[in-house]
Amino acid sequence: MNNCRNVEVYYCQPPDSLMYKALLIEREGDSLRLKVLQPSDELKEGRVLLLDLPEAEEDRLYAKISEIDGDILTLRILSPERRRYFRVDDVMPIVARKINSNCLYRSRVFLGSGFTFSQEPPDASIHPKLWQMLYDINAKISMILERLELMEDRELVNAPLVKVNLSAVGARFQISERVSKGDLLEIKMLLPTFPTTGLVLYGKVVRVECVGNGRYEVAVDFSDAEESIREIILKYTIDKQRQHLKMVKQKQR
Repeated sequence: MNNCRNVEVYYCQPPDSLMYKALLIEREGDSLRLKVLQPSDELKEGRVLLLDLPEAEEDRLYAKISEIDGDILTLRILSPERRRYFRVDDVMPIVARKINSNCLYRSRVFLGSGFTFSQEPPDASIHPKLWQMLYDINAKISMILERLELMEDRELVNAPLVKVNLSAVGARFQISERVSKGDLLEIKMLLPTFPTTGLVLYGKVVRVECVGNGRYEVAVDFSDAEESIREIILKYTIDKQRQHLKMVKQKQR
């Protein structure tokens, strides 16, 4: 996509997931120039943007604003590794409690870890009707296994829906238990995927704020979680943002 001219793109400023429209004027190496069509708040030099670029090799690109000239932004592309810091806002069942920080714990997946079928056959050698039968059988088995595993953890089944700001390296949400910076939390959550993906995560509290009525907003760091667990969350956040982007594009038509 070098030397592009007037290609429609979208951008947001993490952790805010609201997308804005722009035109890609030029791309040369790791440098980009955008013409902002829908300016977001607080655009300034040094801010990092998440960009959706059509036909780019990467699903998403992070780039830092190096210069602002009116409605023209010059940006420098950052390492793809920074994708894991991308955050989305969502609502899902969450149970969190403080635990002994002197013990060793391991994050794990307890739902949705089985093989999942795509609704479309992988190639033309498989008859579509046969594939649909396999897909339906897999879906029913997944639902049965999901129910069985959920019965083993009734606490999470009955958990209220919680607003969460989620990334592969951390989360921010509210709890009723009073905790302090440095405390270790066990966090159980159900990602609204198909089949449902249940995660048990262990994270250190990095920030606490009393919001009143016996509630506390906590920011938790997942940096010690297994890479496989963080990849599940990363994929979920990217898929979530892709859905949001699709809705934005449809409204723009």
